[in-house]
Amino acid sequence: MGAPAGKAPVRNGYLDFVKGIAIILVALGHSVQCGSGEAFRGGALFYEDSLFRFIYAFHMPLFMLVNGYVFCWSLGRRSFRETARKQF
Repeated sequence: MGAPAGKAPVRNGYLDFVKGIAIILVALGHSVQCGSGEAFRGGALFYEDSLFRFIYAFHMPLFMLVNGYVFCWSLGRRSFRETARKQF
């Protein structure tokens, strides 16, 4: 993307790992929320599930933290105007 011709951009493996975990948690949270429907017939609500509450307690702040870090890092390489123009 922003790398010179012929050079691949340097990726942060730890950051990629955290983003991957966050994506898996979102998918797991949605599957707990939707479920098979059997729990709903028993009168249990998805937001009473402890796994659902655990995942939803931090997965969005995790995304904001990671995206803020990446955005801050990109501002160090380019101006705000260049970064905004590249994103849109």
